[in-house]
Formats: sequence, structure tokens, C-alpha cells
Amino acid sequence: MNTETLKQKLLKLRLIIDSLKAQDPAAMKLSVELELLLKAAGQ
Repeated sequence: MNTETLKQKLLKLRLIIDSLKAQDPAAMKLSVELELLLKAAGQ
């Protein structure tokens, strides 16, 4: 998988998690736990 594809998937994942945060408190916890991984993937 190339870098551009990974960045696109990362953006989609962030959008999904952000939309879920408003609906489910567990999504907020997931967001916090995944943030370091998402940042590393974006570099």
C-alpha cells in the first residue's frame, strides 16, 4: 500500500471516529487511545 492511500484511509478513519464521539462515549476513549498511532501513521 502506498503512502497516499494510507493517508486517505487515515483521514476517513478520523472522520468516522469524530462522528462517533458525539454518539458513543466509548468512541472518545478509542480516539484517545488511537491518537498516537494515528499521528505516527500520518507521518
